[in-house]
Amino acid sequence: MTYVTIEADIENGRIVPNGNGQLPERGRALLTLLPDASRRPNWESVD
Repeated sequence: MTYVTIEADIENGRIVPNGNGQLPERGRALLTLLPDASRRPNWESVD
């Protein structure tokens, strides 16, 4: 079994790949939700 990682956005409940990433016609996925890029941690306050 081969695992593939692509960068994608979720728009209106649908997964949309970024850049050159392509989704297969069918498949299964494990989804990790990341915070918006506009909400970055303040690394000076992180211990």
